[in-house]
Amino acid sequence: MVKSEINMKDFFILEPETARYQEMKLTIKEDGEIRLSTSLQREINSREIELYFHKSDCGEVYLKPNGSRPQKFTKAGTVKNRKIVEYLRKTKAAFPVIYSVKQCEEGRIWHGAIKDNEP
Repeated sequence: MVKSEINMKDFFILEPETARYQEMKLTIKEDGEIRLSTSLQREINSREIELYFHKSDCGEVYLKPNGSRPQKFTKAGTVKNRKIVEYLRKTKAAFPVIYSVKQCEEGRIWHGAIKDNEP
């Protein structure tokens, strides 16, 4: 049964989690899916991106839009590459692996550092 009068003072508004969706990140799943967050896609503004992972531990990544050997991301911001999973397993990474990404001051290159997994 619905009340005919509602006292709105008894309720609160659930605010959207806007900060979470604005975070620029690159996520790698155990099946090899590499995903760019919506905000990162918007900032990079290219679907062809070269990815440079640190050789020792994959703890850092550089993203170079329109490079000579790019990964070709879909409109949804994903690409599959199972080879990166092999490298990440060697480092005992916990999936999904998430990199927090920021634009470098030098120009059109982006840097990502691996984050601790969130619950």
